[in-house]
Amino acid sequence: MRAAFVPLALFVLALSACQQEPANPKAKIEAAIHDHLSKQSGLALDKMEMEVQQVDVRGDTAEARVVFRIKQGEGEMLFRYLLRREDGHWVVERGTSGGALPPGHPPMTPSPETPEKLPRTSN
Repeated sequence: MRAAFVPLALFVLALSACQQEPANPKAKIEAAIHDHLSKQSGLALDKMEMEVQQVDVRGDTAEARVVFRIKQGEGEMLFRYLLRREDGHWVVERGTSGGALPPGHPPMTPSPETPEKLPRTSN
């Protein structure tokens, strides 16, 4: 009886270890953010450094604070990413800028009437 119990106990332990999320999912969340950014057009990721400063996981959702720095220059920008776990993988739902824009910078989300007020140019 005891001989049959040991393999069963080992099987249960191995199965539970496979199903648990690592204590620190930061690496998986960082990879999900990088994957999300690599699919965005117009980003020069090779010219930026990305540092995930903080990750808060709540069940199947997570929030990450990420700082981007220019490799060959000054300046950094803080972003906050909201992620959700989907089929065992982290996926970015959205990212928002967490810092103030420099003085004189135009708004990031123009009002609906802005395009009508801009002068038209011919190509």
